[in-house]
Amino acid sequence: MATQPDTRERILAAALDLFCRLGYTAVGTQEICDAAGVLKGSMYHFFRSKLEIALAALTHFGESSVEDFAGIASGPGTPAEKVLAIFEMEYGVAVRQKAKHGRVYGCFLANASSEMAPKDDSVRSCVHRLYGLWHEAIRPIFAESQKKSTALDQARMLFAVMNGSILAAIVANDPEQIRKLGRQAPKLFGFAAVA
Repeated sequence: MATQPDTRERILAAALDLFCRLGYTAVGTQEICDAAGVLKGSMYHFFRSKLEIALAALTHFGESSVEDFAGIASGPGTPAEKVLAIFEMEYGVAVRQKAKHGRVYGCFLANASSEMAPKDDSVRSCVHRLYGLWHEAIRPIFAESQKKSTALDQARMLFAVMNGSILAAIVANDPEQIRKLGRQAPKLFGFAAVA
């Protein structure tokens, strides 16, 4: 018998998948319940609304990704190799999306930024906080060669470039766009090219 936390996690996982692939507006609560294998009453036991589910899914996605970015930033390699590793990680996500669903649909945080944040301050605030965590996680990549404040700006710039590469991959439905732009990224930050 499934425990309540398992039910909540299934709802979040189903919502995250649906919101990523289809967008927030296109997904209804019944679709989330069907994908999670729960009744609406169970969903409403944990979440008062679709927006509350989206905020919880965003938070889960964003906070769980911090470890991935921090692992790259604190791991072995030159700054250029670490920048490239971040793009390679996103490339791998896009490859899996296309293999499973036939298309690249991008990053939930970036998608929510454009679809939901302009309409809702709670989403805007959530996304802003999560991007801040991501920026701090990768700031060490730039800390050795930049001042502390400049390193944070460089981290922000890296995510702006990465989001652009993901958008290019979505439009072309081609994960290789992330890899191609990623190979150029180290040079944007004054790092030697990776062999």
